[in-house]
Amino acid sequence: LKYVPLPGGEAAIKRPYRMAVSHLLSAFGEEALDLPLELWAQIGEAELALVRRMMAAKVNCPLTSSCGRLFDAVSALLGVRGVVNYEGQAAIELEMLAAEGVDEVYDWSRASSYPIIIDPAPVLRGVVSDLRRGVDRAVISAKFHNTIADTIVGVSRAARERTGINQVALSGGVFQNMYLLGRTLDGLERQGFEALIHHQVPANDGGIALGQAVIANARLSRRKER
Repeated sequence: LKYVPLPGGEAAIKRPYRMAVSHLLSAFGEEALDLPLELWAQIGEAELALVRRMMAAKVNCPLTSSCGRLFDAVSALLGVRGVVNYEGQAAIELEMLAAEGVDEVYDWSRASSYPIIIDPAPVLRGVVSDLRRGVDRAVISAKFHNTIADTIVGVSRAARERTGINQVALSGGVFQNMYLLGRTLDGLERQGFEALIHHQVPANDGGIALGQAVIANARLSRRKER
């Protein structure tokens, strides 16, 4: 995904509304602040001003391309979860909200050259447009999930055309989302891909932690052998 600021670093993970601000400003520029969104009232003027100052000064604002943070942003934007009590809460509640039987998607764009970079701005604009038109939040959530899944399939097709590789490994915390995983697997299967998914090792940071432990153990074993 295209990089966007992570206002306050780790604080933005605990406060998904900060990612909503970041993505909205990236998608609309300063005009985002004129949009009639409930989000602004929920954040409050003081907090919004703080986030804007951090982004403008590029202070404590590392860049992120995390898909999980995009889910957080949409969750906060829809008023589902602006502050989390545990890891992944905003995305989990967004998934639970998604309506069944929705096949619509939002527009999405990607760079025509390599490396493939997805700009989520069109998706954010679509979500805001639906909110302003009064579309049910459950439908918006489903459309968002559908868009991410279809984007993954589209990028996989582009990569296959360039490399000839027909295997796609689906890993990362977002693939604990069963709606997203199911839609993505269906799309990949229709396009003739072989999809690789987790069965014994967690798809999220738990898998990374296990890998780190394996590497650490291997290094310790080598030292003992010496």
